[in-house]
Amino acid sequence: MLLGSSDESCEGEGNLLRLFEEHRVNGVLVSSVDVNSPAIDALGRHGITVILLDERDTAGRYSSVSLDQVAGARLVAEHLLDEGHRRIGLNTALAVPCARRPDQV
Repeated sequence: MLLGSSDESCEGEGNLLRLFEEHRVNGVLVSSVDVNSPAIDALGRHGITVILLDERDTAGRYSSVSLDQVAGARLVAEHLLDEGHRRIGLNTALAVPCARRPDQV
């Protein structure tokens, strides 16, 4: 098993995916910063199974697994309210694909 993090860098993601390809992994779970990355396409062309996490491949090339974040947040909030909590905060980050980040254009 190989694990890696691109730290939300398109270049880092490409490097990791090429490394996985060089090590001839059987499959890759990808939580991508750029679902249209040429490195992801290269994996698929070389017969490496690609499964996208929380992303959709509108072209239908890869399988994906997604979370229902609204339902999950509702369950968490209901649990906290049931436990008597009334002041609940949420800290989240905005995920912006590389192709849309001004510093990457």
